[in-house]
Amino acid sequence: MKVLGVLYILAFTLILSLIGYDLVMSMDPHWYSTLFGAYTFVKAFYVGLGGLIIFASILHLSPEIEFNLAPSQFHDMGKLFFAFCLVWADFFYVQLVVIWYGNISEETAYVIERTMTPPWNGLAWFVFIICFIIPFIILLNKKIKTKPQFMSILCTVVIMGIWLEHLLLIGPALTQHSSSLPLGLADGLIFLGFLGLIVLAVTFFLNLFPEFIRAKKGEVI
Repeated sequence: MKVLGVLYILAFTLILSLIGYDLVMSMDPHWYSTLFGAYTFVKAFYVGLGGLIIFASILHLSPEIEFNLAPSQFHDMGKLFFAFCLVWADFFYVQLVVIWYGNISEETAYVIERTMTPPWNGLAWFVFIICFIIPFIILLNKKIKTKPQFMSILCTVVIMGIWLEHLLLIGPALTQHSSSLPLGLADGLIFLGFLGLIVLAVTFFLNLFPEFIRAKKGEVI
């Protein structure tokens, strides 16, 4: 199982990197970044850890499910989440520094449009604050990482922030010269639809393999 897990992560890394190039970076063909594939993977792993913490917290707090984790295990997941918070910000910074240093118009235009022109500049700062600044400050505290209720709220905020970060990447290419953020009811319904599919898939998996949630306190599954 561990070998399959490692192979799955390697395949996930490769495929998701290619998807980042093909579906996101290609929307602005004059801009390119050799680090964008790795950035896409790190961002997905960051969100995935947040989803894992939320999922484990729900199972842990549910009185009807025989699933309990020790505070040290929640602390380990919190440290990993904190680590990828730093890695995500570092990958963003590395891309930004290279573009700033090179000062090539095809590259700088992409960043300027998303960080210095309205309405995207406000969204860029909002994403940066809730996806990095707030988690960074909060997760410096050791005790917070052991509290599943609080970590669930924090992870939910970060996931919503990364969702808005996707809008920041593809929004300017889809709605050029927009005076307001292109967010509407349809966007929220699509988000809820995919969230419902994820919940149904996880529920089906746990019903098919119930032994995955039968862990006693302190047991590593």
